[in-house]
Amino acid sequence: SKPITVGFEAAVTNYNVSWDNDQRTINVGPIKSFMGQEIPDGLEIQLSIYDSHNTLLETKITTSKQGSGNFILTPDYFINGSYRIEVQTAGIIRNQTLEIK
Repeated sequence: SKPITVGFEAAVTNYNVSWDNDQRTINVGPIKSFMGQEIPDGLEIQLSIYDSHNTLLETKITTSKQGSGNFILTPDYFINGSYRIEVQTAGIIRNQTLEIK
């Protein structure tokens, strides 16, 4: 058989990353489809946390619930300081700097 090419439109094209005032709770979402609908529960969301020397400290994984997901950075492991966080879901990667005080 001859190969065929099939085009498709990505279901998710954008999402927000924010954190609470304590800067220890990272919120991902709402994650919506290209039609503006919340994505179904269960989409994998990955958070990678790097120190100021760009060394990977930890990777956390959760799944979406009601179009969002969140992560908590415990003070026992993540002391006050500067971290680079990388959030990846639906093939989209977001990098941000987080200052925990």
